[in-house]
Amino acid sequence: MQLAHLINFLTIEIIITALVITFTTALPGLFLGLQKKALLSDTTAHAVLLGIVISFMIVSDLNSPFLFIGASLAGVLAIALTELLRTAPFIKPDSAMVITFSLFFSLALILINLLGTDKVHLDEDAVILGELAFAPFVRTELPFLSFIPLIPPGTSLPTALVQALVILLLELGFVGLFYKELVMVSFDPLFTQTQGFKSRLVEFALVIAASLSAVNAIEHLGVFITIAFFVLPPATGLLLATRIWKIIAIATVFSFVTVPCGYLFSYLLNLSISGSMAFIMGITFLSLVFIKLFIKSLIPN
Repeated sequence: MQLAHLINFLTIEIIITALVITFTTALPGLFLGLQKKALLSDTTAHAVLLGIVISFMIVSDLNSPFLFIGASLAGVLAIALTELLRTAPFIKPDSAMVITFSLFFSLALILINLLGTDKVHLDEDAVILGELAFAPFVRTELPFLSFIPLIPPGTSLPTALVQALVILLLELGFVGLFYKELVMVSFDPLFTQTQGFKSRLVEFALVIAASLSAVNAIEHLGVFITIAFFVLPPATGLLLATRIWKIIAIATVFSFVTVPCGYLFSYLLNLSISGSMAFIMGITFLSLVFIKLFIKSLIPN
């Protein structure tokens, strides 16, 4: 296999993996944004890290499914703690979120430092920055692919991509089953409660979905970049549309444009892949904001 072909193949896998991870974070991020709780993705991402670290201390395996369970429990616990702090009359909602994610994140970093990095690459740099370039080198063999014509036996895919695809399918199933409830909770939570719907259960299920996607994203994007992937695609959709299907369509197109452009930017300047993708997302979003404001200024009241 020629080097140029290998590089192109790895590039395609990196971009596809990044795209699917973007979809897994943007979908729960959309409904959090509709509920004006986009900052909860920040809390969830920081809380998930603590769940990952504690689970790893128990099972000593970064590929264990218990990491997803621990991360989900940590995400739910963080949201429950945030909601509890919000009930205090002297604590503002934003302050409650800051207190929660600061506590969880600092504790996670302390545990990582105590854990050491001599046996596994679990350290502050990996947690904060992530590294998407390594995703294609950890692979999972999928035997059922051999039944598809033209695909040779033993074909494998990046583990990060396989995990992201599974998470995306679960999220799509969740949204498909509870679409009406999600819309009602997002736009009119009080009416939802009067109709007898368990809005809290839907909200916690949404947090679990966000936690699952955050587990996979943090390893390859880092904590801070993961937050950008949660917020920017759905925020762009919300900027340009009001109907949910249009918001999802715009967020999808936004991802298809910014993710490959971010990879190209990182390749040309030899920069962090995930950081470059988030940068292109941010620049694109801000450009659309200024364009919309400019067009609005031209229209007379």
